[in-house]
Amino acid sequence: MDMTVIGIGLLVLVFAGLGMTVNAEPFDINKVEGVPMGQGDWELTFADEFEGEAGSKPDAKKWTYDLGGGGWGNNELQTYTDRAVNAHLDGEGHLIIKAMKDNFTGKDGIAREYTSARLKTQGLFGQKYGKFEVRAKLPTGKGIWSAAWMLGENISTVGWPACGEIDILENVGDPKTVHGTLHGPHFFAGKGLGAHYTQTESVNFADGFHVYGVEWEPLAVRFYVDGVLYKTRTPEDFKYFEWPFDVDSFVILNLAIGGNWPGSPNETTVFPQEYVIDYVRIYKDKSLVVNEKALAAYHEGRVKRQQKIAEEKRFKGAPVHAIPGIVQFMNFKDGGEGVAYHDLEAHNHGGEYRLSDGVDIQVCSDEGSDFNLGWNIEGEWLNYDIDVKKSGTYQLIVTAAAPERGGHVYLEVDGKRVTPDIHIPETGDWQNWTDLVVDDVKLKKGRHVLKFVLAKNRGPNGVVGNFARLEFREVEVAGMK
Repeated sequence: MDMTVIGIGLLVLVFAGLGMTVNAEPFDINKVEGVPMGQGDWELTFADEFEGEAGSKPDAKKWTYDLGGGGWGNNELQTYTDRAVNAHLDGEGHLIIKAMKDNFTGKDGIAREYTSARLKTQGLFGQKYGKFEVRAKLPTGKGIWSAAWMLGENISTVGWPACGEIDILENVGDPKTVHGTLHGPHFFAGKGLGAHYTQTESVNFADGFHVYGVEWEPLAVRFYVDGVLYKTRTPEDFKYFEWPFDVDSFVILNLAIGGNWPGSPNETTVFPQEYVIDYVRIYKDKSLVVNEKALAAYHEGRVKRQQKIAEEKRFKGAPVHAIPGIVQFMNFKDGGEGVAYHDLEAHNHGGEYRLSDGVDIQVCSDEGSDFNLGWNIEGEWLNYDIDVKKSGTYQLIVTAAAPERGGHVYLEVDGKRVTPDIHIPETGDWQNWTDLVVDDVKLKKGRHVLKFVLAKNRGPNGVVGNFARLEFREVEVAGMK
């Protein structure tokens, strides 16, 4: 978890006594009976080193194309073509996917001002479990979205996201940061379970080749950059929802322009852009032996266990929050729209916890929170009942996330503002949490109404940010009356 300090002072994060949710007996994913982890005895099953004449198309025995300009579910701005100008070998062992500012109307009749390519192994190669690696040099710039990812081959029958999606690599124009994400039932689009990897100051992903990979087993998906593990996801992260990563999957390589995540190109974006891929290599783990009956038994038990946990956590009425202490954002006052909160949309987009209220609540990956507020828009607010035990000066910690620069928020107590604007920085993903620290928050003893105000959206993604919890820590007792 990252930490950002607003104002003066240092924050020492001590987990003991923070009121975090901790299972009495944590489940050990490494000890599932009959489903051992693999040992990494890798055997190559697929490889394309992209050898061939300069200007020639990639091997048709390994790659086919997605075509069209319909936005691809993300409001993308390009048309994908199968033209060699958009995807070709360079004669030096590389595949070039080239995005061009190039007015073009495809066979779908949609006119676009950008073209690019989206290659896939669908119908030609698919594999369940293994190591999947792509060595590539990435393009960079506002509105540029390069990716290497996988979809389940059952997409034609069950659709997306039920087929499962493993994003080996996504980059949205920032040459320092790449993302790896899982999408599946409930956890898709803005709710995908993601993580990011950021390079050092002296290195960026556009200047040279780097290896992006995942290791996929029945009970884990691990994300790597240049052999460095930066995130592991397991079925436990999917709570009681279906874990869809148990079918053969095919690989996709594409370079998109614009879309919901990166936003549109601007005057600083240079065209053409080139996504240069050195190789794609896929391996199977010869040591991995899957007991399907034991695996099914684990998932059945996981669903029941996680449902029980969820039932214990379901909303049972808004508490009065003791200060000093933690305020979980989903535990706002009772009373509904206009009293407990103001939400610009009546529907709970996250579909969790407080289904009769219009506040958007989703399952949270932060260790100290079960749920978080999402889809937060400028002008919305929430009220909380608090009981301050002592008058004094407090340190405030706001746990927040935003894939790009967010907006700002502030707090009021009994209608009076008690904090400056708290700006939400880029954390790389909706579920990559950072602690924002505000010093010198003065509170008076007694019962009060705390108001959390979503004051301004300054980011390109249309929302202020995601929010998991507040914490008030006593700094000193003041002689306030």
